[in-house]
Amino acid sequence: MFRILSGTCLIFTLAITLSAAPLESAKITVTVNKVLIAPPQQSPKPAAVGDVLTGKAALETGQSSRAELTFNDQTIARIGANSVFSFFRGTRELELNQGVIFMQVPKNAGGATIQTAAVTAAITGTTIAIEYSPASGKSRGAVKILVLEGTLRVFLKAHPGESLLLKAGQMIVLDPRATSLPEPQIFDIGRLVNTSKLLGRPFQPLGSMPLITESIANQEAAKKKGSLIISNYVLHAEIPGGVANFQQDNSATTLRTIVTPAPTPLPPVRVVQPLPFVPPPTPPPIPQPSPSYSP
Repeated sequence: MFRILSGTCLIFTLAITLSAAPLESAKITVTVNKVLIAPPQQSPKPAAVGDVLTGKAALETGQSSRAELTFNDQTIARIGANSVFSFFRGTRELELNQGVIFMQVPKNAGGATIQTAAVTAAITGTTIAIEYSPASGKSRGAVKILVLEGTLRVFLKAHPGESLLLKAGQMIVLDPRATSLPEPQIFDIGRLVNTSKLLGRPFQPLGSMPLITESIANQEAAKKKGSLIISNYVLHAEIPGGVANFQQDNSATTLRTIVTPAPTPLPPVRVVQPLPFVPPPTPPPIPQPSPSYSP
């Protein structure tokens, strides 16, 4: 955990913006199911491969839907289901309003920053995943950040003087209203790669896949030595209905949602009144034969 001077987050962001060409546009390179483009102050419209996102236009995905954006510097952003994503043209700032995003920023691109309600994630040539679930109903919501390769610095918006450096295989989960950053946990990179809907077909392998494979190999070596403890937390997404509930799961690190569905009302109970008790009739006595005597 690092405590740094207030305003460092802004300085770090400015350094990224000044040291690299700004993001001007993003071409949609993959769409799965319902994907919409929402221009500023306009109604959303269906998106297609080849469409270009510029300005403050947002990209929205529906249930069981996914999309990929390729920026002018070859930065890749893959958006999961039920997500809302946008970027600020002329900067290197992106925003995740809800949902899941996988980002791969080339090493020579100069980095980028992703904003959520709670944190700012400063990416400097790495591959990461971020999920933001806003508070809804009884769910408090949560922000989850995972690093597949490289490093990522996280700044807490409520306390901009506090930051945390995450390395490959590390993740944090925090409440959007958190006043401090939690200690990082370890997640299974290989299991995530093998099960994620944002890393398999119809998407092409990421350019950073050799680095991710190296991170997986390092984890496997640490497992054999018994020096690695894998967290049981998972990245929730993709399943519609219910309330997203960030909780501990004892199965596998997969891309799925743990859902608390609305209770189903029970059918009305039919009460049957018991019949009055009627004793059975008393059977007539059985006549006994008279004894007979032989002379």
